[in-house]
Amino acid sequence: MPDGYSRVFSERTHHSLSTPSLPDLLGGSEDDPHHLATTAYNLLQQYNYGKNIDDLRNSIMLFRRTIQLSSESPPDQLRWLDTVGDCLLRLFKRSGSALDLDDSINAYQRAAHLSQQDSALPKRLGNLALSLRTRFDRSHNPADLDEALNAHRRAVDLPLVVAAAFQGD
Repeated sequence: MPDGYSRVFSERTHHSLSTPSLPDLLGGSEDDPHHLATTAYNLLQQYNYGKNIDDLRNSIMLFRRTIQLSSESPPDQLRWLDTVGDCLLRLFKRSGSALDLDDSINAYQRAAHLSQQDSALPKRLGNLALSLRTRFDRSHNPADLDEALNAHRRAVDLPLVVAAAFQGD
């Protein structure tokens, strides 16, 4: 692709990715968790392309609201907790704010706790371990490293426990 074409395409793409106001995005559906989640995922996708930190922050805000509204829908809530944990970890990497990292860990801990019987628990424990390890790298607190290692061990051991349970049938 010629350089001029790449530059124009990039400028057009960046321009088309500017974020409308949240009320415009929500269109009066502030209390519909699925609409909020769809909008949050769209903002996250937009962040992935444009790296506008406001898209990421708005996505986090909408996922948090979605989680508040979805207490009766555990499978959806688990997925949204995972995603908000990931978003908060990304925000930490951009902002350097320890609060964002702590919130990421809290979201992953909550998802792992709520998904004790879920096949995605090993993945959730791996996500938790990653955030804990990231906090250890920053704080050098041995408790964070211990928690990260424990979460990883549980994640690795779980498939063996599940396989053993099926072999018993």
